[in-house]
Amino acid sequence: MINAFRWAQGSSTFGPKAMYAYRQMLINHEVGHRLGHNHVSCRTPGALAPVMQQQTKSLNIDGIPCRPNPWVHPGS
Repeated sequence: MINAFRWAQGSSTFGPKAMYAYRQMLINHEVGHRLGHNHVSCRTPGALAPVMQQQTKSLNIDGIPCRPNPWVHPGS
C-alpha cells in the first residue's frame, strides 16, 4: 500500500529534487510485493539499492551505504 503522506512529501533518502524517481521506486517496490517479493538490502557499499529495499526508511543498512534506485534493472 502506498502511503499518501509519502507520495505527497517524498523521503529524505531521495531528496526533494528526486520526487519523480521516488514515486517510481514506490510503485515498483509495491508491485514487487504483489508479485511475492520480500524486502532485501544492499550488500555492497556505494551500489544502487535493490528496489525491494525499504529505501524510504534508510539507504544505510547494517553500516552499508547505498544509493537510491527506483528500478529493478537500472540501465537495462
